[in-house]
Amino acid sequence: MKKTNLKKLLAIALCLMMCASALTLFASADTVTAPTFAKTIYVKSTGNNDNDGLTEATAVYDLVTATKKVGENGGEIIVLDDITYDITGIEVTNAGHRMYYADGYSTIYIHGKQKADNTYPTVLFDSTSTAKAPILELGSPLAIYDLGIGTVNSVNLWISANGYPITIGENVTRVQPGKSLNICAGQQNAASSGLMNTETSSVVNIFSGTWGDIYGASMVTSPAHNGANVNFFGGTIRTIYGYKENGNVSGDVKINVWGGTVSSKITSFAKEGVTNTLNIYNDCIDAETKATILQGVFAEGGTGTVNSLTGTAPDFWTVSACTITPPAPPTFEDDPTLGDDPTIGDDPNPPADTNNTDADTKAPETKAPETKAPETEAPAEEKGCGGVVGASALVIATVMGAAVVVGKKREE
Repeated sequence: MKKTNLKKLLAIALCLMMCASALTLFASADTVTAPTFAKTIYVKSTGNNDNDGLTEATAVYDLVTATKKVGENGGEIIVLDDITYDITGIEVTNAGHRMYYADGYSTIYIHGKQKADNTYPTVLFDSTSTAKAPILELGSPLAIYDLGIGTVNSVNLWISANGYPITIGENVTRVQPGKSLNICAGQQNAASSGLMNTETSSVVNIFSGTWGDIYGASMVTSPAHNGANVNFFGGTIRTIYGYKENGNVSGDVKINVWGGTVSSKITSFAKEGVTNTLNIYNDCIDAETKATILQGVFAEGGTGTVNSLTGTAPDFWTVSACTITPPAPPTFEDDPTLGDDPTIGDDPNPPADTNNTDADTKAPETKAPETKAPETEAPAEEKGCGGVVGASALVIATVMGAAVVVGKKREE
């Protein structure tokens, strides 16, 4: 009897151990944790930009300053409370208050600290007295999550990624009265946007939020992108442009849709030597909706390729992690001023989109130089910076500019 009972107990214990191991295995497969950041900088409404930002007690005030303190190797910026930035003191250039984030080569993560009521802080921009759009000009890969973003007055908010990967993660909400949050993966304006990163493909990753227009490439004929990629995982977007007609791209254009809602259209334009591809995963867009929202080269009979694929979407941490190899400094044997012309490009403002229901979502107006058979598996994708999201990718998220301009990256 004793031996029998002992055997039963051992069998039960073994069974429990196996179950626990299985649960641990499944949990580890489904749980993705944040990386260890090289540096953390804190931001709060009562912060002081003369502080070091390394603790909550010594937080800085604005996000531009925070990006400088994080440094070019990337890191984490934590927003501790709700902040409203009065940006009317920032010079208006080409119809926008442009906030230039610091240069860098690795991803900067900006997110809020969860409040007691389980909500997250908001960052708002106030340009009431000028009625001009806030424009966040990136100088490094960026990712944003757990944060509200918006404007105090009824204007659009733009993110000009300038060719750097940008990722919008979970729990990013729009907080503004009736206008749009828009992202341009390249330069939003030829004369006033930050300098272009041409070392990698541009990448926009969207996991949440309500967005107006997402442009996979520049809106102007600025230095060409080495490919343009938009990866949509969740949230709501009005329009996805792979390649804008008057933009500039030298590599291929790829749009990957894994989920979310597109309320107006997915489109791109034909260009010699450029392949436009739209991959729709796991039937996340039904046939009736496709007939309505697929336009331009992706419309029936268009020159673009539309694939129906199956697969598992990559997670936020996988696609947002990025390090760009710094380019070698240019050498000028003859003319030392070569390449310094800030007016490169043709028309810095694309024509109004007649299909847009929000007239103010077009690029800010320029003023005088003030400034089809379904496949069963996803095709192999590039990985790392500039790669398109597939099994893994790169991206970044962006958000929040600061109330103080800290160094414009364009020589004038």
